[in-house]
Amino acid sequence: MWLPPKALLFPFENRSEIAHAWARYNNLQVPNPIPCGDNCGVSINWHVNTDDKKGWTARITIFNWGETNFADWFAAVQMDKGAIGFKEMYSFNGSLLERLNSTIFMQGKKGLNFLVAEANGSNPRRDPRVPGKQQS
Repeated sequence: MWLPPKALLFPFENRSEIAHAWARYNNLQVPNPIPCGDNCGVSINWHVNTDDKKGWTARITIFNWGETNFADWFAAVQMDKGAIGFKEMYSFNGSLLERLNSTIFMQGKKGLNFLVAEANGSNPRRDPRVPGKQQS
């Protein structure tokens, strides 16, 4: 489901109002039911920077909306066409899984392998909740 970038700064349970407003403004349909946040508190955002015949680059951000810190985190992302020809990641270790050539497995490099928990603000009106994050 397409969302405006600012929606990623809100916990999943608070995004439905923003998603519906964005859909109305852009004449997009909202799926029914709305996709769930899979209840783990972690979300992954891809932002494609370049896309041309020679390949593509993207920025990936992993947000931790939960109360648990993750040491030695990892993630696997399945991409039908985008994973073929995968070359490298910069601040994550990333590799194409040979048996599943549409899946990229990634994990934090040494020193970047800790995904901290969400930090609660002392006053939600002035100091909102902020997710822990890693970016590459």
